[in-house]
Amino acid sequence: MEVSSPNPDAALAGRLLRFRPGLLVASLVSGLLAAVFVFCWGYQIRNGIGVSGINRPVFWGFYITNFVFWIGISHAGTLISAILRVTGAEWRRPVTRCAEAITVFALAIGGLYPIIHLGRPEKLLFMLPLPNSRGLWPNFRSPLIWDLVAITAYVLGSVLYLYLPLIPDMAILRDRATGKKRLFYSILALGWRGTPQQWRSLESGIKVMAIVIIPLAVSVHTIVSWDFAMTQAPMWNSTIFGPYFVVGAIYSGIAMLLIAMTLLRRFLGLETWLSLKVFNNLALLFLAMAMFWGYFTFAEHLTVWYANEPAEALVFWERAVGAFSTPFWVMIGLNFVIPMLVLPFRWGRKPLAVSIVSIGVVMGMWLERFLIVVPTLSLPRLTYTIGQYAPTWVELGITVGSLGAFVFLYLAFTQLAPIISIWEIREGRVVEGLPVLAVTSETVPREPASEEAPTGALVAAFSDEEALAGALEGLQQAGITGDRMEVRSSIPLKVKVPGTEGRSRVPLIGMLGAALGGSSVFLLATLTAKAYPLVTGHMAIIAAPPIGIVTYEGIAMGAVLSTFLAVIFEAGLPRRTRKGALDRFIADGAVVLAVDCPDDDKRPEVEAALAGAMEVVAA
Repeated sequence: MEVSSPNPDAALAGRLLRFRPGLLVASLVSGLLAAVFVFCWGYQIRNGIGVSGINRPVFWGFYITNFVFWIGISHAGTLISAILRVTGAEWRRPVTRCAEAITVFALAIGGLYPIIHLGRPEKLLFMLPLPNSRGLWPNFRSPLIWDLVAITAYVLGSVLYLYLPLIPDMAILRDRATGKKRLFYSILALGWRGTPQQWRSLESGIKVMAIVIIPLAVSVHTIVSWDFAMTQAPMWNSTIFGPYFVVGAIYSGIAMLLIAMTLLRRFLGLETWLSLKVFNNLALLFLAMAMFWGYFTFAEHLTVWYANEPAEALVFWERAVGAFSTPFWVMIGLNFVIPMLVLPFRWGRKPLAVSIVSIGVVMGMWLERFLIVVPTLSLPRLTYTIGQYAPTWVELGITVGSLGAFVFLYLAFTQLAPIISIWEIREGRVVEGLPVLAVTSETVPREPASEEAPTGALVAAFSDEEALAGALEGLQQAGITGDRMEVRSSIPLKVKVPGTEGRSRVPLIGMLGAALGGSSVFLLATLTAKAYPLVTGHMAIIAAPPIGIVTYEGIAMGAVLSTFLAVIFEAGLPRRTRKGALDRFIADGAVVLAVDCPDDDKRPEVEAALAGAMEVVAA
């Protein structure tokens, strides 16, 4: 049987298995900027925090600005991807992995900035609940500790949420690659075979993680906003800072995602998948976030102007018409005026136009973070402490270098893994009624049969589920039971495979893990407060709100970790596998069915049932 339909998703895997000089050059350039980052940070560690422009009273400068900025960028992926998965938006398929990778690498960069700001990185150890000679333990009532717990949970959840859907694609690349590349992808694939049980476990795990990740991502940037809102500093002590920061984070995250998608589409030739429809839909979401951001910005400044409290009014007018007026109005133009003039029109939602707007929004959102941090600290309530802040070359080098490090990590990922999910694209083609497979036994060289297959087994490759369903019906009529069949595929199948019925226990294990994680953090925070009592303002030694915040992060951490481990365990991973007789067909989108013939008398009936296969081999 010959299949001649186009198979565009095969190109996604093919790009990883050949040399791409353009990516190499871009990686070298971004790698040089990353080296500047390392050099400047090393210079600061050796010479002390005094080489930065931080001074009294501006104790936070570029470092905390960059921290808030990069944590915001991280909301591009996991949050957006999870929302689109939960809502079942079909156009999400080419976007999810592009976005999830941004989250992981933005968190990697953003998470370094509090450590850089410490001046002496080893002092981070005192924020961890570890015994030490000074008898210091974390104060779980401090928003800075909330940051540590929340970002740790978010990093763990984002990495696992990126890796879990990556496993089937690693198996596809494993079956296509040779030599060292095959070994590399074999390790990451964990022995994935694509059986119905494995797909059921994987899909269940992805759904659970998506549900957990959404409130987790919202909580992370809310907690970051509370670093400011829990103080009495002018224009920081605001009840809307939580949602204001979350909206800004999603806004800047979508902007970074659109920039990445435009570059990937242009330089990697991904026009087939990153289509105009995808850009149009994401740009509409981008426009909605621009409106939300404009609303929150107006509401925040209107209340300050109307109340006219002296300390806050001083900061307000310095932003509006004073020393910080230029970056303030540039921010308004880049974040609101230009998007509202461009994005409502269809031409403004094309890749080039929307990427230009996105670059402006990324710059504008960085200015917003700067305007939140520096003006307030420059104009404190005690006027005799007013000071000026100017970044040094060290801070500028670390800022620019961190962008290079982010680009370098992202480019490295695109050279090691499909930046667009192959199996999700194939699943989307099936949903649309389009064929997946495009190769035939004539176009792919024959592989030797696997030694794992049982004696007397037949292995058949089918072009689609319809052909597989006919074979399964014929096998059942021949008296072949489900325990003598094994179905493998590169996408989840809708057809019922005998012997694979049942429900996944992943959600239940995820709930148990959430309970364990939450109770563990609750006990840690409560017992720490009791063992090391610290009087902080009006708060009780064991205060319910702070303990509730870190407990929630513990719940999320326990849920994502237990869900991942449940998927791995239920799917029977990791396991050692060898090349199968028709693995090459699975890698190209076919469905493979292995049948163990119980005796020679039934072999003719089995062969008749497999007559609709593209190829049948004895194993």
